[in-house]
Amino acid sequence: LVKDINVWGAWRRGEIPADWPLIGLANPGRSMLTVDGADHRRLRTLVAQALTPRRVERMRERIAKLTQDLLDALPADGRTVDLKSAFAYPLPMYVIADLMGIEEARLPRLKVLFEKFFSTQTPPEEVGATLAELAGIMAETVAAKRAEPGDDLTSALILAAEDGDRLT
Repeated sequence: LVKDINVWGAWRRGEIPADWPLIGLANPGRSMLTVDGADHRRLRTLVAQALTPRRVERMRERIAKLTQDLLDALPADGRTVDLKSAFAYPLPMYVIADLMGIEEARLPRLKVLFEKFFSTQTPPEEVGATLAELAGIMAETVAAKRAEPGDDLTSALILAAEDGDRLT
């Protein structure tokens, strides 16, 4: 199993077009998710400094409250409800935003962008713009956390270092 698209035979032979609807999943840019071997180990070592069991455990109470609030908001009168939109979507988005220190006000736009990112129905001409907007939002979040660090994963990732190596 390799994650680096540059070693995929079909990619190297040109059988996968650059505007393939799922190109954002296969080639979102170099990161821990798309590299193998020593590069992956180096990045994993830096990330492990920030994403600790202790940090996740500190979120337990907040996640339980978010879960309870979403369940309490469901209709109690037996009406049919779309659990995906009422529970399965918002819970992980709130948890990830909280973990990463992403402003809650950004969630509606991120929902739209992530739906496009993960969809096989996104028109090829929208893939690049979707990736660029997601990267822009993440870059703005990192810049804000560099200027004013918080008790969140983004701030901790910015501070992670090993033998002079840092995440970019």
